[in-house]
Amino acid sequence: MSARISRHDSRILALSALFSYHLTGKDPDQVFEDALAFYPRFSRIRRGEPGGASTARNEAADGCPREGKSLSSYVAYAKNLFLAAVENLKTLDELIESRAEGWTVNRMPVVDRCILELALAEVMYAGDAPTEVVLDEAVNLAKEYGTADTPAFVNGLLMGILRERLSPA
Repeated sequence: MSARISRHDSRILALSALFSYHLTGKDPDQVFEDALAFYPRFSRIRRGEPGGASTARNEAADGCPREGKSLSSYVAYAKNLFLAAVENLKTLDELIESRAEGWTVNRMPVVDRCILELALAEVMYAGDAPTEVVLDEAVNLAKEYGTADTPAFVNGLLMGILRERLSPA
């Protein structure tokens, strides 16, 4: 079986780890390893099997080259993204609250909060994907893991924050 791994998978792994981190407050490295253990797309990495670092085909819309990434590079991307969010939670949450009228991050559903934190961390600290790709990925994660209202909430809030941060002064 050939592994088709994309940065979308990396973002799901990072989202799972960040969600767990918010719920448990455990050591970030341990939380990430626990999340990795439950994510089947990266099973060859976990088991140390041959081919775990083999080349996988990617999706161009993902912001990645079509070929040449290894499975371990996707795990590293996920961990980098997760740790960027954890290390900058205070700043990210303040930014989110500054644009979320009538909401504090503590009142938000945890998954919504995590999607917002990861997207902002990727744009501000950890990623090399274009902002438009990160926004699209955040909305897709919201569709997959949030409620019916989450995609519009995430899109509106991120658009407001990113428009403000990226507009010329």
